[in-house]
Amino acid sequence: MLRASVALAMILYAAMLSAAEVAPADKRFELHGFGTLGAVYHNAPGGILYRRDISQTVDGARAGHLSSEQDSMLGVQVTSNLNNQFSASVQVMSRLDVYDTFAPQISMAYLKFQEGETFVRLGRLVAETYMKGDSAEVGYANLLVRQPIVFYPRMFEGLDAETTQPLGQGLLRIKGAAGSMVGKLISAGGPVYDTGGSRGGGGAVEYSLSGWTGRFSVYTLKLKNELDALQPGGELAAALPGLPNGAQFFNVASMKDRRLTYKLLGLAYDAGAIQGGAGWSALSTHDWPVARSLYAFAGYRIEQLTPYFAYSVQTTPRQFAATGIPYGMSAATDALNQVLAQGQTGVWLNQTDFGLGMRYDFARNKALKFQLEHIRYQDPQSIVDPGLSTAPAETRGYKVLNLYSIALDFVF
Repeated sequence: MLRASVALAMILYAAMLSAAEVAPADKRFELHGFGTLGAVYHNAPGGILYRRDISQTVDGARAGHLSSEQDSMLGVQVTSNLNNQFSASVQVMSRLDVYDTFAPQISMAYLKFQEGETFVRLGRLVAETYMKGDSAEVGYANLLVRQPIVFYPRMFEGLDAETTQPLGQGLLRIKGAAGSMVGKLISAGGPVYDTGGSRGGGGAVEYSLSGWTGRFSVYTLKLKNELDALQPGGELAAALPGLPNGAQFFNVASMKDRRLTYKLLGLAYDAGAIQGGAGWSALSTHDWPVARSLYAFAGYRIEQLTPYFAYSVQTTPRQFAATGIPYGMSAATDALNQVLAQGQTGVWLNQTDFGLGMRYDFARNKALKFQLEHIRYQDPQSIVDPGLSTAPAETRGYKVLNLYSIALDFVF
């Protein structure tokens, strides 16, 4: 908790210094920011840890302890309006990373050209692969404490372009993006994987009318780097040639040149007292079963209070690739079968979440949220459960975790 507070305070202090250097009369510069001071709690036994997503360390929130690290973050963005068409922006953000630090990083840095409702940006950007995908870390912009579905990696270096035009009684928005990804991820039991240099791109079509917004998007990603264990001399690379199905296993485990495709369909509503949304997504790639997600949430504003609920289900068919070595031959081969089966579940996601919460907009640009989630999981990514590695992966059952969250969100 102390580390999170110190990191956030340092960035806020830097933002105040930047603002002081800009004369109030100088309209060429704008300073904005966002942040969350959050805390999570659960009491699941057995050494279970909770983290926000796979871009964070596996050393998550422990049972019986209130942890402020998983959801707390701060971002500051400075924009220079060079003229009526060109602007430049830099955003620095501090949040918990895969190395268990809050080291500030440049999350966006781009040059923007805008003509009317059309713009092009070049530089470091955030991939908007899903609805509100460019504001996953901006808690104030979201009804829930955390977005129900988040895809990683999110940052890339390249360009995007967007145009918004009237169509009928509504507005049509079209966006495209392409570039080289930036970001490091870590599965529940594996080493850090660097997505840097992976090529990605895609586009989205969105239509808004009378409070409704519908969206369809497709993005692809071709990974550049291989897993450490499959590098020449790696432990897994040395073991696979000795397996009857070693070549098949290599195709399943390899990340280098793997092409992933995201397809997303979403619908949102925000008008009057009602706010809600629903979405479906699919992630596909060769030699992996297709991972699908479905979510829905809704809230009803009562003056400053907005009670809400959320539901999401994420499924991946548990289709194991066999090693070709029958169980029972020896303790060593049985252990190898189990390790390789466990490894396959590391990229799967079988989990159901049901949440209830309350948002309290107690002041301008500030909101306080309380949220309870009942999580039922078999192959999780945000939950690190040592007990899953002790049971046979093929017959692994479902477990449950109740998560309590509180978050103070703000923008400035």
